[in-house]
Amino acid sequence: RNDYNTEELPRDDFILLRFNDYFCDENQRVAEVNGIVIEEDNYDKYMKMDDISKVALLDGVKEIYIKDMEYLSDLEACLLSESSIDTINYFSCPQILYEDLFEYTSVDCGIRYVQGDLPKDQCNEVAISTKVLCEYYGYNEESANNSIGDCIQIDINGENIEYTIVGLLYYDMIMLSYCNDYNYGIYCYSKDTYNNFCLRQQKYMIEQDALVNIVEECLLIVDNSKNDEIQNYMLKEYPANNYYSNYFVKTFVKSYNINRFFDILIPNIIVSSIMAIIIYIVNRGALAYNYKIIRDYENYYVNRRRIKKLYRVCAIYQYLLVIGIILVMNYVLSEYSYIGNYYIIINGMICLISLVISHYVKGEALRNENILR
Repeated sequence: RNDYNTEELPRDDFILLRFNDYFCDENQRVAEVNGIVIEEDNYDKYMKMDDISKVALLDGVKEIYIKDMEYLSDLEACLLSESSIDTINYFSCPQILYEDLFEYTSVDCGIRYVQGDLPKDQCNEVAISTKVLCEYYGYNEESANNSIGDCIQIDINGENIEYTIVGLLYYDMIMLSYCNDYNYGIYCYSKDTYNNFCLRQQKYMIEQDALVNIVEECLLIVDNSKNDEIQNYMLKEYPANNYYSNYFVKTFVKSYNINRFFDILIPNIIVSSIMAIIIYIVNRGALAYNYKIIRDYENYYVNRRRIKKLYRVCAIYQYLLVIGIILVMNYVLSEYSYIGNYYIIINGMICLISLVISHYVKGEALRNENILR
């Protein structure tokens, strides 16, 4: 089955980058479509921690969020242990990660299991487990289960801040509205703090006997008018990484679908030709009737051939106008019009040939009949 790719396009204000160490087929397809030449020696080049500062300087890059592998690994291990309630576990991630990218990112921490809502960015909202409420905030089981809408004081870096409870979590932790001022799992790049963040991440990777200096997951928040430019730069500089962005998906889907278009072009032409023959057969009676009417209204002072010619031209213009309207509507209403319009044009031209032949055959038959008369 030659199915088209109908993947929904993501927002155009981000680029998600994930670690990979080889130049995959998807990257190769997008690079070829955009005319990006990747040297074979660079096929295994991926972005490293040292490259983040350079990427942050690109025109159009607003913020960079990086997965804190050390913090999240310790948090997930703690949440799965029997002693998860012994200390308060904090977690925070940008709204875009759990609203638009949850299935594409490895950041989880069980936040999908929530009653109510998850906290929005910069809103002093919190999702929390009932056990944490009972253990640290004086709630009982009944009041904890009905705590959504309550306000509690949470100690953030030695300062008590009031938060509104918007959701109840399954796992015993506190999920805070994301703020760039603190890091509870997702670090926001800052020139002043990045060096310390790098050192901590590299130390953790050495302890885990893992690759040092890699960026496991990174989210670039970009100006939507620069999405294509930044994506092409990233692909050229770091062809081994996996990418997910509006421009990347759009380019890949378009290339994939156009290839599928050529795969079924011949069967489509055959089907269209059959339909054209059917149209010809069905319209024979109507055309014969119309040409007879033309003949009946002709008189000695009228140029008969001119009337027939005008009739043919009007019929063809009317047909082309309908095809034009369909093309415009398809372009406006469908994000896959670059495929649909190809078919409309090809099928329309095949049927137009049938229409022209029908008019010519009937017109000539009537002309011969008039000559005989």
